[in-house]
Amino acid sequence: MVIQHPVSGEPALYLGRRLNAYVMGLELAESERLLDEIWSYVETALYRHRWALGDLVLWDNRTTMHRRDAFDPKARRVMHRTQIKGSGAPSRATRLRVP
Repeated sequence: MVIQHPVSGEPALYLGRRLNAYVMGLELAESERLLDEIWSYVETALYRHRWALGDLVLWDNRTTMHRRDAFDPKARRVMHRTQIKGSGAPSRATRLRVP
C-alpha cells in the first residue's frame, strides 16, 4: 500500500476506496478497520476543476488520488488519455520517514 515514486523516491499511499476492496490476508472486518484508519490520515487537499472549452488538466497518476463527480449523461464528453513513455510502475517503498 506504500509505494516509492519512481522519480522523486518519495513514499506515497497507493490505494483506493472501492466497493469490494480489501487487504489480502486479512479478515474482511479487520481489513475494513485498517483501511478506515489509513484513510483517516490521508491529506484532504482538494482541487476541483471548473471545466471550460479548451481546458487541459494534467496530474501525476502515480501519486494523486482522483475521481470524477457525477455529470449530465446527455452532455458530450471528449477525453484523451496520454501516458509518458519510459515511466515505470511504482515500486514498493523501501524507506519510510516517520514524523
